[in-house]
Amino acid sequence: MTQPSAAGDEFHLIEKAQIDYYNQALNTICFCLDLLPLLNLELGISMSNLMKLYTVIPSRDPNKRQAGSVSSLLGWAWQDFDPNVDILEEQCHLCVQLVHEFFHTKLNLVEKNIPLYTTDGNSPEIFSPWKNRNRPLRQVIHALMTFSAGAAVWNKLITSLSFSSPKIYSQAEDYWSETIEFANLAYQGLFNSEVLTDAGKTLVSACVEQLNLTVKIGRDSLC
Repeated sequence: MTQPSAAGDEFHLIEKAQIDYYNQALNTICFCLDLLPLLNLELGISMSNLMKLYTVIPSRDPNKRQAGSVSSLLGWAWQDFDPNVDILEEQCHLCVQLVHEFFHTKLNLVEKNIPLYTTDGNSPEIFSPWKNRNRPLRQVIHALMTFSAGAAVWNKLITSLSFSSPKIYSQAEDYWSETIEFANLAYQGLFNSEVLTDAGKTLVSACVEQLNLTVKIGRDSLC
């Protein structure tokens, strides 16, 4: 794990002026990486096999958290950390976001091996509910997959006694509600684009179907 200036030196934090911040970030992110296999063993193993490097970046805006990965550097992701957020809420956020970036990486690998669309994926542009503007088709598929994966993580988190609180449950419900609404809109746009291959249609349909089942199970567990 690194901070930006040390991104090539794995698992080290070296900015002395902010050592407390990065130590806290390291401990919290490592906690989340250790927790995820307990929530879902297969997921944890897959992440440990594929994700090789995490770069910690400062959180600059609590209303606009930052994380990302790039298809040309598979296995690397960057993630911000906010020490001012309640620790349980931050752990939930990081668990969801770490899985989010893992699924970006996983889908990048799928795209390299299985044609999901008949174009290069950058056209046509369709409406992305997550960005509230048109984006390349492949980016909308990525959003659908990664946010749906996040919904499944919330499902697992709320079943853990460690995250048993009304505020955590409320955050899970907010995430589920928005993701289902946006996923249904994205589903329509993706199929209306008429450039999905059979594999692409299968992937998108299965994702939305599983999302609805996941959220139903999660909501039923809170009743």
